[in-house]
Amino acid sequence: MADSVLPVYLHLRRLAAQGEVIVGDGTGGKILACLKENHQLAAAEWRGLQTSGLVIEVGGRRIALHVSGRRHTGEANHKIR
Repeated sequence: MADSVLPVYLHLRRLAAQGEVIVGDGTGGKILACLKENHQLAAAEWRGLQTSGLVIEVGGRRIALHVSGRRHTGEANHKIR
């Protein structure tokens, strides 16, 4: 299913890159690929995982995106650009 919605997500991300972030909130999350990567590192080298929710206003409409990875919310909005 992810393959079928990826083009929609990418289009919304391109639109969002032209707008203004009006709300951003982050929380810790579990991303299996990142957890696997952490287990291949020494415990002192483990890195955190974040899921950021961003609401962006573009042309009078709001787009809500969730961005998951190692970046915090303040950094995640750079990922959509």
